[in-house]
Amino acid sequence: MEYVFNVGNAHGTFTPSGRSDIAPQDVDQHNRELESKELEYIKTAPQNLYLYIKQHTAPGMYVVITWLGTPVSDTCEVGDRQQVGFGFHTYRRSVRAIIHGVRYVGIWPESSGEYVRLRKAKRQ
Repeated sequence: MEYVFNVGNAHGTFTPSGRSDIAPQDVDQHNRELESKELEYIKTAPQNLYLYIKQHTAPGMYVVITWLGTPVSDTCEVGDRQQVGFGFHTYRRSVRAIIHGVRYVGIWPESSGEYVRLRKAKRQ
């Protein structure tokens, strides 16, 4: 299952894989059901997670969230910005987060978007 985007009644609905058969009025319900399954999966403490990160209301504070915006991290620390690659304005940050009592570490390619790749830390 994939999250569904409602582009508008004239254009229909789409998933990352292409056009979807889900009706525009059913998109929110479908996405909420999918998120609830995702949250249950996160509680099993998987080895790898792909989530999103956003700045909290307090400056310098961040929170790890699902695609729909539900916070999943108890705490989240973000490292300094590091320039990578051959081009200008390409940078990433390290991320450390505790999600349901499990410590995760990973990389946030900040210049590419809000997604963050996390893996379970070796030392809990």
